[in-house]
Amino acid sequence: MNPFQHPAYELLEASVDPAAFASAASAALARVRTARDAFRARGAAASAAAGAAQVLREWDRLFEPVGTVGALAHLWSKIHPDAAMRRTCDEVEREIAALSTDASLDRALFEPLAAIDPRALGGDDERRVLERALRDFRRSGVDRDAPTRERIRALNEELVRLGQDFERNIIELGRSFRIEDGARGLAGLPEDFRRAHAPAADGSVTLSTDPQDRIPFLSYAESGELRREYLRAHLSRAVPENLAVLRRLLERRAELAGLLGYASWADYVTEDKMAR
Repeated sequence: MNPFQHPAYELLEASVDPAAFASAASAALARVRTARDAFRARGAAASAAAGAAQVLREWDRLFEPVGTVGALAHLWSKIHPDAAMRRTCDEVEREIAALSTDASLDRALFEPLAAIDPRALGGDDERRVLERALRDFRRSGVDRDAPTRERIRALNEELVRLGQDFERNIIELGRSFRIEDGARGLAGLPEDFRRAHAPAADGSVTLSTDPQDRIPFLSYAESGELRREYLRAHLSRAVPENLAVLRRLLERRAELAGLLGYASWADYVTEDKMAR
């Protein structure tokens, strides 16, 4: 394949147009749904007849079409200058998350994998893929009863929205930081930074807590006291707005962990990450 004909480049070209990106994302999601429905329709018996390695390969590639879409949506939802594009990317992220949650709770997708005899696989790498896939299904709650799975689905959807709200508040609710004696306060900063932050009529300078001001100021400002005050302002972004969001986020995480059989969210989220 010509690298400049790769779907990722088509998505990059769509980065200036929310409608084009939404269309590209919808097409990718449709491809995943088609592959998912075909995988589900075969059932465990037909999957076994197709060969363990083939079934595993199909599962491993099922979500490939949304890999690039999801990565770009996550990035652009944070940094894209167009608010309409950021909103579109948030919607795409929610769609991908919902599709992933649905798949993780779908016993018709789990059963063909659960029916695979690890001894029928060609090597340790394939067996590890199978082991991880089955583990992730169980961690998602596929073995819970139907009402519990529905509650898990609802919690996951809410957690995605809460996470987006939390991050959006931090990005959009930045603070300003006023330095009364701007000339002295900017001592140590590069000349181009000081030119870009000329003092007001009263001699003060106002900085934002955004990265373009934060990184140079915390790196080069000579006054340790001002750096501490600035950092405190930076770390206070989205307060108090995010306090209620964070409280709900922690409550929903605790409920989800309990439904999945874990004592806490920390136990759940670190289980597949800790060295053994």
